[in-house]
Amino acid sequence: MSVVDIERHHSTVAERDVDELAEFGYKQELKRDWGLMHNFGISFSIISVITGITTLFEYGLNTGGPGGT
Repeated sequence: MSVVDIERHHSTVAERDVDELAEFGYKQELKRDWGLMHNFGISFSIISVITGITTLFEYGLNTGGPGGT
């Protein structure tokens, strides 16, 4: 293996990953792209969790203790 083989330049990280998998004898089989709805779904989930946690802390602080009593 020469230096030229080791120092390949890739335009994207995905291309580098595909080449690394090929060196181990594997082929990339998973699709790696997100659309608008994927991004919206993840963002909405994160916002919902953060909102829920802050609401529960606020309720606990306002009632002076655990909400179950």
